[in-house]
Amino acid sequence: TVTDGYTYRCISYPQTSRMTQNPEEEDLFFKILEAEISKKVEKSNNKKTTKNIFDNYSKFFAKRPKISLNCKAKDCELSAIQSHSISKNAVLNNISIKGKVYTPLVEKSTIKMGKVGVESQASVFPFLCNLHDTKYFSELDKLNLDFYSNVFFEQLISRTLSKEIYNRERNLSITEEVLSKLNLDFEQTKQSFIENFNKKGILSSAKVTDIKDSRFSYLKYKKELEEKLKSDQWKLAKTVNYYKSNPNIIKFFQIEKTLPVAFSGITNFYENNLEVHLIINCLPYKNETLLILAYNEKDEPIIEKELFSKYDLENNDSLLNFIEVISVNGTDNIFFDIKYWDNLPEETQKKYIKDFSNFTETDPRNELTYSFLEWDYR
Repeated sequence: TVTDGYTYRCISYPQTSRMTQNPEEEDLFFKILEAEISKKVEKSNNKKTTKNIFDNYSKFFAKRPKISLNCKAKDCELSAIQSHSISKNAVLNNISIKGKVYTPLVEKSTIKMGKVGVESQASVFPFLCNLHDTKYFSELDKLNLDFYSNVFFEQLISRTLSKEIYNRERNLSITEEVLSKLNLDFEQTKQSFIENFNKKGILSSAKVTDIKDSRFSYLKYKKELEEKLKSDQWKLAKTVNYYKSNPNIIKFFQIEKTLPVAFSGITNFYENNLEVHLIINCLPYKNETLLILAYNEKDEPIIEKELFSKYDLENNDSLLNFIEVISVNGTDNIFFDIKYWDNLPEETQKKYIKDFSNFTETDPRNELTYSFLEWDYR
């Protein structure tokens, strides 16, 4: 663009160079542009980049998972159905009230207990078509089993890991979508503002066609998202590899007591720079509770020393404490009996929610200073 004898186009420049002949005009331009872009791109946030990410993700995780996948079985092109990572009929119905259970949900940047339906919301994820879901997971939905076979445990481990792989894929997809929208918002807002800015003639010596500058707070947010994208890609690959490693050690507790909670997932911790995984399932059946722990043989000495040795797992009270710890520090795929939760002391509820909010920053070796479960609660 030629104005007053100058030809001007700003493509990219270092902090030390000037984009106009008047430094005061440049600073004025940048300040106005930064304010305008921030208002658009970050209008629903408070410019704390980690909070921006949290707010964006809450909009996605508050929704039911979409069926957007084909069946994961080899050579199958049928659409995936909504599978339950925790059996609806055998487990979730036992702690539901009118088909509903409680689970921690994100609402307006905070976490609180909310009701979800066991039919189509609680623990659901799209992974296999109806034919293959029945073929590979049929044992898990049987009622009143007297004997739990190797097939049952193999299917349980497989379904738990399948849910974790789906979660990783979903996280990666959300990161990509949030990052794409952020870049689009930034570019559209920038160009619209530049056009209006030039019309007002605020700069006396030139017109602006583009600007790239390292000072935008948007770039800090973008950098965090790009780092999260790499992390999501790495975590997905790591989970798939763990699935292929075929965890072969199972620790199984069959307790003739019932619990008001069901959960399923993978927890982990680091010891001497080695990452240790532990698959956890707590399944309250009608008249008993199953606690199933699975891990790789190479991790067994570490898990025994660092985790199991802290508890007397043959004592019901100590076992209950262990279940509380791994439920808080282990997974977000967790569901409560509504009436039971509502009857807990408010202070206990607050402590649980606070600890749950930080579960990705903790590990199952941490201890709790309170208790929130009880056997035979009914």
